[in-house]
Amino acid sequence: MTTPNDTTNVLIFGDSNTWGYNCTTTGRFPYAQRWTTLLQQSLGDQFNIIPEGLNGRTCIQDTTCHFEEGEYDFNGRKHLPAIVHSHKPLDVIVLALGTNDTNVRFHNTATEIMFSIKILIRDLQKMSNIGRWDAVEGKMANLRPPKLVVMSLPTIHHVGPISEMYGLPTDVTNLAQETNRLLEATCHELGVTFVSIEHVGISSVDGLHFDVEHMATLAATVETAIRSSLHHTA
Repeated sequence: MTTPNDTTNVLIFGDSNTWGYNCTTTGRFPYAQRWTTLLQQSLGDQFNIIPEGLNGRTCIQDTTCHFEEGEYDFNGRKHLPAIVHSHKPLDVIVLALGTNDTNVRFHNTATEIMFSIKILIRDLQKMSNIGRWDAVEGKMANLRPPKLVVMSLPTIHHVGPISEMYGLPTDVTNLAQETNRLLEATCHELGVTFVSIEHVGISSVDGLHFDVEHMATLAATVETAIRSSLHHTA
């Protein structure tokens, strides 16, 4: 049931860039420096940002091959329902995946990565009782499903041996750009908000993760998309 004091709950379901991976230290950025924290600060107390980032997370690919030596599966589709239902009621869900699906071991084309994200969108659109119930004459009625925001892949670059260690193909920039082109059209088709983050800088250390100086731009870009989604009635 919605009350005037409820916060607007925003779940961000992503990978290491949502988790806050620092490719310079190979650790995690301090809480205050992460883009999700800056987003929370900018949106204010009426919003509750819930970052759910996991290093190595894919959209639908089954794999345990990672630096954690098989301690967990990276398949985001398997994680999604439990995470969503753990944090409901939700007003906005942001999907921030696709980067790890460019890994050479999956042999994915841009079309296949787009369809992987589309599967997650469809899954979310089919989930029941994860949004807001309005109070009508003291009873819960008029369920409002959460708005969906889909982030593009960043402008990934192949920068040499470290990129090979991550499993990035040499043409990963083109692969990401083509995925984004297809993904934008898919989001329009499905009536969800697409936000491009291709203009946000990427680290020259690994060509894959954001540096601290990129966090504010990323947060501002996603904030605009979240606010836009909440005013979108389609």
